[in-house]
Amino acid sequence: MPQAPRAHRGENQPVKTIVPTSLAELADLMPMTSAIQDAKRAAIQGKPSRWPDRMEAEFAQLEARAKKSPYVALDLEYLRDPSPANRSFAYVLSYDIFISPPRDGAGAPVGKPELVSVVKLGDGGRAEGRSAGAASGSIVSRVVRYWVELSIYRGMLQGVVIPGNDTRVSAKLAEALRGRELCIRGDTWRSELLEHLSVEELLGLMASSPSSQ
Repeated sequence: MPQAPRAHRGENQPVKTIVPTSLAELADLMPMTSAIQDAKRAAIQGKPSRWPDRMEAEFAQLEARAKKSPYVALDLEYLRDPSPANRSFAYVLSYDIFISPPRDGAGAPVGKPELVSVVKLGDGGRAEGRSAGAASGSIVSRVVRYWVELSIYRGMLQGVVIPGNDTRVSAKLAEALRGRELCIRGDTWRSELLEHLSVEELLGLMASSPSSQ
């Protein structure tokens, strides 16, 4: 089952933050985090930008919300950081979504859409390779897009690990569970996954070594 709110920090170890939070509570912040992220990217690239000195209003609103949300606090820290490096992180989401039925040879649906509860694993802000890009490490901007772009219900951010990535996470899960019976597709699994592995354990599978960032 989902873990109680807590954060784990060890010397030279990835930091896990496990505080179940509704995506609806973070949704109104996405325009701000995305605007700051875009302005930071522009500044790093030497383009005209308001970041950071002329974005006091945006930062003030994030500061107010950071007192209640560790994820906003993590974004605030990152968005103020003058370093051009991406922040690597991985996350665990849960939500309900309708899954389309299979199709027959003529392309017609076989059956009806099924409402399922899922666990989605993913990452953002990679330093290199897929998902890499200057100043793309906002947790809020990354996860709220599921709420904005997909027809999902009861969306929850369950936890984040910094640094982290979802490389081969599905293969790691299949090995841990001795099969893919719970896998819907890719890195999206049925919610029963949490009966076998905790959020903390899922984040552990996606944790990266800080020295490799």
